[in-house]
Order: sequence, then structure tokens, then C-alpha cells
Amino acid sequence: MRLSKFILGLLFMLSLSACVNYEEVEITDIKSIRLVELTDRELQVETEVEIENPNSFEITVVESSFRVTVEDKAIGTASILDQVSVAGNSKKYYKLLLNSSLEDLEQNAMTNLLAITASGKDNIKFKIDGYIIGKALFNKRKVQISREGEVPLKLF
Repeated sequence: MRLSKFILGLLFMLSLSACVNYEEVEITDIKSIRLVELTDRELQVETEVEIENPNSFEITVVESSFRVTVEDKAIGTASILDQVSVAGNSKKYYKLLLNSSLEDLEQNAMTNLLAITASGKDNIKFKIDGYIIGKALFNKRKVQISREGEVPLKLF
């Protein structure tokens, strides 16, 4: 009897989650990129990103991976360091900490980054391609991300 109630409850919850309409969450702006840490083991960059969530429920980013290109030079692969919760029915800026280990960086990444920062440019061109996995209610969803543009570069 207990097992059948549990199964019925589980089926009910699954049927409710199937009825939820999901609208795409969108990155609408990338405000800035700031170099936080550059060591012989890792690279950390903070970026301020505007995210619009038209859904009535919160979505949590649980996994990510991006190929990063700056000034047409491949830098490597990065991921969001901490989970990010995007409030429902919102459009606001979030500070994301991106991390790349030494193994994730291209062979000339450090040289390229030093040359880019030494150039004295106020703005840099960037491109990211990859994915984000978001979790909402009982569902996970993988979304491909591709974005390019020009943003101010802030050093440390």
C-alpha cells in the first residue's frame, strides 16, 4: 500500500513537471570582463552578464563549458566556478567567475593574454561557444551558447 502511494505521488509530480511551459533563458548583454587571477596553475576571470529568465520559476546553472577566444586568439576552455541561481521573471546582471585550469588553456594562451593586456586597449573582442546546463524544478536542460562582442577589459 505504501509503495503504491509513493508511485502514484511520483507519477503525479512527473505529470505536473511535464505541464510546465519552459521559455528560453537568454544572455542579453555582457557588460565587462575582469582578470581576477593569473597563475601558473589557473586563470580566473569575472564577467558581468545580463540574464533574462522569462519563466515564473528559478533556474540554477549546475554545469557549463565554453571555448573562449579573445581578439581572435584562442584562449582555451572555461567553466562557471559556482552555481548561479537566476530568479524567475527577471532580467538582471550577475557576476560570474569563470575558471580555466592550466590544462584547459591553449599552448600560447598566457602569451596572448599578456599581449592583449599590454596593448592598452580599453575594449576587447571576445567570442564564447559552449553549453550551460540549467536545472529547474525536476528537469535539467542543456543549452548551447554562442556569443561574441566587444566589452571593456578591467585588469585585476
